[in-house]
Amino acid sequence: MNLFPKTPQFFAMFEELADTVSEAGTQLKTMQVRTKHAAQTAQKIRKLELRADAICHKLATEAQRTFITPIDREDIHELARNLDEVIDQIEEVASKIVLYNGMAKDNGKLKEFAEIISQTTVHIQKLIATLKYREKHAGNMKQYIRDIHTKENEGDTLIRHAIKELFSRQKNAITLIKWKDLYETMERVLDESEHVADIVEVIIVKNF
Repeated sequence: MNLFPKTPQFFAMFEELADTVSEAGTQLKTMQVRTKHAAQTAQKIRKLELRADAICHKLATEAQRTFITPIDREDIHELARNLDEVIDQIEEVASKIVLYNGMAKDNGKLKEFAEIISQTTVHIQKLIATLKYREKHAGNMKQYIRDIHTKENEGDTLIRHAIKELFSRQKNAITLIKWKDLYETMERVLDESEHVADIVEVIIVKNF
């Protein structure tokens, strides 16, 4: 049973947006520093980010022109904005990997971070796909939200270890600054992902 009024375009657009976020996360996982393919992958992520911008614009337009929306207009705007921010930060990571192409070889932490981000975007994708039918997927939604929070915590732990190792081993100040900046940008991807989970929790409380 669909508990929301019949305005499927909102949910279809949110799902498309979440799918785009997840695709960007998958692309990021394939990137490596100091490779000729990094720029090509970054360009793919840039195109996905532009697609997400277009979907967000369409969501905002539909929210303004629709008399009765399935959820509060402010929640539509906030959820769209938070999803867009996730992919914006992923695109920022990809751009910096290309920009900092002269960095030393990855010590494995970048790959770990990218894997956590990719897994998190899959949880986001699944969470948004269940939003329309909350009653049927309530248990799954709660689990996806927990999964996103868990991944954000894993990211917090990883960045502490990564930066500690960076300062203990890296002697080149410029390289150190570049890696620290990259790690912190990746952490922001997970922070924004957690914000998505938080706003979905608010939507659930307000609408059910």
